[in-house]
Amino acid sequence: MERCAPRSPYGRVHLDLFTTPHALTATGRGALEALSKRFGAGKATISAHDACWERVPLPQMEHLARTILRAVNRPVNFQLDLPQLAAAPSSGPAKLLPFPERATA
Repeated sequence: MERCAPRSPYGRVHLDLFTTPHALTATGRGALEALSKRFGAGKATISAHDACWERVPLPQMEHLARTILRAVNRPVNFQLDLPQLAAAPSSGPAKLLPFPERATA
């Protein structure tokens, strides 16, 4: 949360999921859009990895942020977004490559 300007009666609420292993599902994005309409927050930009609400009245900012966090943490609203690891071949133990030792002077 941050204020738009030092004397502005509006602020900005930003949700950042880039540093987590999660991404919003379509259900989660829909829930966040419904929240922005319910709170009458200004323009909301919502994607799978972040969301930002502009021109939120200051008295509503903290309540909106708390409600967003609760909505995002519901199991149907997020999914793991980790790259699938390539399956290792199961043909036995891994082969070691030769590593030439450095000659000392």
